[in-house]
Amino acid sequence: MALRYRADLGESFRSGWEANYARYMNWLIKNDKSDLRIISWEYEPETYKYIGGQYTPDFIVMYTDLHTEVHEVKGRWQGERKLQRYIQDHDIPVKLICNPNTKKMRSKLSNGSWWVKKDKFKVEVKVIDYIAIKREMEKIIPYWE
Repeated sequence: MALRYRADLGESFRSGWEANYARYMNWLIKNDKSDLRIISWEYEPETYKYIGGQYTPDFIVMYTDLHTEVHEVKGRWQGERKLQRYIQDHDIPVKLICNPNTKKMRSKLSNGSWWVKKDKFKVEVKVIDYIAIKREMEKIIPYWE
């Protein structure tokens, strides 16, 4: 998907959902007063190569305690194997921002999370409901698409 420049963000994004999620994180940076909160984010900062392919995380997000997470925005479910491979090869927590109410997503989720096998364990990928964020924020955050 081609990048499109968003003047309000001063950056280009592949989708309106990704641009809106960046706007939402900017809003959280300015308005969230909790102890553990987002302090910065980078969009597609680097690509990870592995045998047979590559994966570029949508966002690398840093929190006040200086831990980082990958936030992956999915308007529709694709690239599952790339994300699974990234999770298996890295120790960075991942959150999946999507519409969890689609038939395809409901079939992938267990108790509101997606589970990925890593070594002998399963790693939980927390799911954030993009539609709920949209409902709450589209009238509050300027330039929402």
